Amino acid sequence: MKDRAARISFIALTLLFVAGYAVFSAWRTKQPQPKEADFAALGDELLSAGLLQSSKPGTARECMKNFGLTSDSYEEILYFSPATFMDVEEVLVVRAPEGTKAAAEAMRSRLSELQKTFENYGTFQSAMLKEAQVYENGVYACYAAGEHSSEIMTMLRKAVEE
Repeated sequence: MKDRAARISFIALTLLFVAGYAVFSAWRTKQPQPKEADFAALGDELLSAGLLQSSKPGTARECMKNFGLTSDSYEEILYFSPATFMDVEEVLVVRAPEGTKAAAEAMRSRLSELQKTFENYGTFQSAMLKEAQVYENGVYACYAAGEHSSEIMTMLRKAVEE
């Protein structure tokens, strides 16, 4: 009798667990999932649109130097760095599933640093930096500075918005 009651309790608990897991799985699949932006295609699109005139494809090392972002703070990046030290055209897109707060703060810090650098002698650069934008959306953070920053940011937002 005791053995039968134990088996029935075990079966009831197992069924309860399976039902709970099924409900959780159904709920999770209905939650909005972050859009998977194709960074390679996005980079090609930016280049083919002719919006990047004074920047070049950047490396993770350059990203770390300019933004202080290490590879453990993001999953993937798309980076175009200034072609020369006098250029301000720069684009950075970061996918960070653990959160974009650090990346967005690094972008704002970079923008502020550049604005201070060019404020007294680089009037053309200063004007472009005033139009620079930082945008966060879920697991993505985007930064665009340069002559076409508004058009670039529109393309970036379109690529990462859900």
